[in-house]
Amino acid sequence: MNQPLDQLTKTELIALLGMKQRELESKEKAIQSKDQAIESKDRRIEDLEGIIAKFQRTLFGQKRERFESSDQLSLPFEATAEQQQAMELELTEKVEYVRRKSGSSHPGRTKLPEHLPVEEIELYPEGNLEEMTCIGKEITEELDYKPAQFIIRRYIRYKYVSKAEEGKSPITIAPLPSR
Repeated sequence: MNQPLDQLTKTELIALLGMKQRELESKEKAIQSKDQAIESKDRRIEDLEGIIAKFQRTLFGQKRERFESSDQLSLPFEATAEQQQAMELELTEKVEYVRRKSGSSHPGRTKLPEHLPVEEIELYPEGNLEEMTCIGKEITEELDYKPAQFIIRRYIRYKYVSKAEEGKSPITIAPLPSR
């Protein structure tokens, strides 16, 4: 049947057309059966995914008993009122303490621990201090770390003012070293 179609007779063309229709019908039936198989497998996959999701919720979900069953028996562990009072007296204890309030409303920086060693460094302003009066100290604490040891480095900077002009001259103080 490798002849060109224009050379075939009418009966041969009808027979050829019938064969092609049967081939198409058989291919359509095969496609329909495969589509049905795919649909059934898709439904099966959806069912199995639902089951997996349910198991994951039970495995990874919240694990607590929320609901009390009316079928569950109660245990006889309830104590009488006298026993409860006796237990409360045993368990209660009077605790007293004194609370210190800070002077200002701002809490400020937390105090550094007392058990750490302190390294004090005294800094004096430059210049002639014999003609000046010390009027106070400016104390700056910083937490420092040496390998395997914490220390507190305390810089004590003395403030000076001229004796001759105590009310008018500026206050002299040593600068902090760079950190």
